[in-house]
Amino acid sequence: LEGVAFNAANNSVYVSDESGATIKEYDLYGAYLSSVNVPAVYAGYRSNYSLESLSRQAGGVTLWTANEEALYNASTGVNDGPLSTTGNGSVVRLQRFDADLNPDGQWAYVTERITSYSPWTDSERSGVSDLCILPNGKVLLLERELNGEGFMGLPQFANRIYELDFTGATDVSGITALEGATYTPVTKHLLWSGSFGMDNFEGLTLGPRLDDDDYCLLMISDGDDDPHESLYSLRLAGDVSIPGDLDGDGFVGQIDLDIVLGEWGETVAPNSQPDPSGDGFVGQADLDIVLGDWGEGEYQKIPEPASASLLLLGAVAMLKRKRKSRA
Repeated sequence: LEGVAFNAANNSVYVSDESGATIKEYDLYGAYLSSVNVPAVYAGYRSNYSLESLSRQAGGVTLWTANEEALYNASTGVNDGPLSTTGNGSVVRLQRFDADLNPDGQWAYVTERITSYSPWTDSERSGVSDLCILPNGKVLLLERELNGEGFMGLPQFANRIYELDFTGATDVSGITALEGATYTPVTKHLLWSGSFGMDNFEGLTLGPRLDDDDYCLLMISDGDDDPHESLYSLRLAGDVSIPGDLDGDGFVGQIDLDIVLGEWGETVAPNSQPDPSGDGFVGQADLDIVLGDWGEGEYQKIPEPASASLLLLGAVAMLKRKRKSRA
């Protein structure tokens, strides 16, 4: 079991399986509740390269998962290509489910190649280790690589966080074999990269709001045989909130409506709290945004950043090692 996503509406968790092709729901005491209908193509997983990631959008709008590296099963005809090498990355499928947990789109994503092999191991790899779906639906993706870039060729882990762009990408739900097929994968924009020796960071999630209205973005390492795990935090700035959520609690409702009505007809600073339309005037355009998002999200403290693009500003803490770093 690898990926996990909380379901606030049912006080339960969804869990994905990296050695199978299942997503199951459990209560917080571990009792099985239900299963998600995972598309049949994922049954063509390679051993230990299956559903590594899982993320649920605020308010349960969507649920996302992805296999770690390319699917392949000769008996079923599933063939998405080879595992990653020093020459090429691996093709994985990003799967979206709607609010009712029905399959709702699938897109191809190409990982980075392995930077170099190590003479000390034959376990090098480069794949998708987690996804993080922001409240506004934007998708962040965590890649994890094991390469030979350590001292004297010793193996080490490296991570990269990307913001994904689905513009023009092909929905590959109906393509059984991506190898040799014609399609357009999603594009990706690198936000951050780092290497921490043998700390194997495989988890990514949105943390709390910071004092300046940015987010804390958290990575967690896989403990493997080590009883200690590392947490690493980054500062995430950008447009990550639901447009109609004016008070930043993660839910569009009466408080947000009151903010607009309380400043109705006033001239204010563009993009200030009561002016989500950004025209500098509190009126019908702002009301339409709030009502258009009415009921979206779930109550949680989230920021209202002013920037229109996402940016990782740097690491702020490495908890396992009890030290702080800034970039």
